[in-house]
Amino acid sequence: MNKLTLKQPYSLTVGNYNVSLAAHRIMIRMIQKLQPYLISKSELGKDPSKNQRLILKMRSLLDEENQNDSTIKDALEEMNRMGLATDLLGDKIVKLETRSLLPKGSQNYSTIKDALKELRKVNVTIKTDKEVIFTGLISEAKYLNNNSIVSIKISGSILPHYLMIAKGYTKYSLPVAFELSSRYTIRLYMMLSHWQDQSNLNIMIDDLRGSLQLGEKYKESAHFKKFIILPTQRELKEKADIWFEIQEPIKNSRKVTGWKLKICKRKNSSLLSHPIENTNKTIIKDLYDKFKLSIRQAKKIELEVRKNPKIIKQLAKELYEISLRIANREIKNVGGYTKKVIEQRFGIEL
Repeated sequence: MNKLTLKQPYSLTVGNYNVSLAAHRIMIRMIQKLQPYLISKSELGKDPSKNQRLILKMRSLLDEENQNDSTIKDALEEMNRMGLATDLLGDKIVKLETRSLLPKGSQNYSTIKDALKELRKVNVTIKTDKEVIFTGLISEAKYLNNNSIVSIKISGSILPHYLMIAKGYTKYSLPVAFELSSRYTIRLYMMLSHWQDQSNLNIMIDDLRGSLQLGEKYKESAHFKKFIILPTQRELKEKADIWFEIQEPIKNSRKVTGWKLKICKRKNSSLLSHPIENTNKTIIKDLYDKFKLSIRQAKKIELEVRKNPKIIKQLAKELYEISLRIANREIKNVGGYTKKVIEQRFGIEL
């Protein structure tokens, strides 16, 4: 799985919660940070030094006899390097760069504060065979380093719902999900992604209303279609790697209770495409639009490619690696970074 693809437990995909668009984006970044600690079915019962570390490490920390265990200390140090930490109460702390929580071109940092407050207030009920737990999507959030870092605490009670993919998971594109413009589109995109191997999917209005927690909104099927289904269809068809066409309504007597959808897929989307295509004509446009080089710099690179066509594959590889870092908000000056990489890798003076 590449760095632009995320996995999340199916319970998160279909769970009953309704949060804002900004809150969804924060959750996507949290899930991204937790990727190395997902616990799959094949990994259960194996050496816990990797994916089960979060769970077994906490048990050891609570056992005073094991608190000085060097293996646990090594695990904690590695987690801290990756931006995760654990406190003695079993809660997990995820640290995220504040700017990574905003979509491309946005400087609206106030939405992050509002979204963190919102996530803190979302109540979640977890039912097990032995108990019922009332918790939240996050238990605490705070700003660090002059507001450049957001530290988010996740309750140990809900953590398995972020990590446990042994009972099924959804795989979806990080940049597509993060850049979508509606909370409802994000949720339906994740649901479609879960069933992307199917050619058709039946969606029921009551089930979707429950997952989206719509309350009294859009009770009539016509309103639900107008304000939820059709806007989602339009945006996914324009931007995403997966979308749907409505084939026919599902009816109970004369009442529309859902729709039969045809699932459509494409290899690339407007939000997730290879940085360089197969023809030289696209090189200037890609370098200028996506990698923020000047027209003069882009044309100079194109000229070098024409002189030495063999470098095109290596150039594409380098630009793909840069695109991963752009998607993860790791680069502040995209044009300057791209220029430096190309000069160093190919000896082209820009």
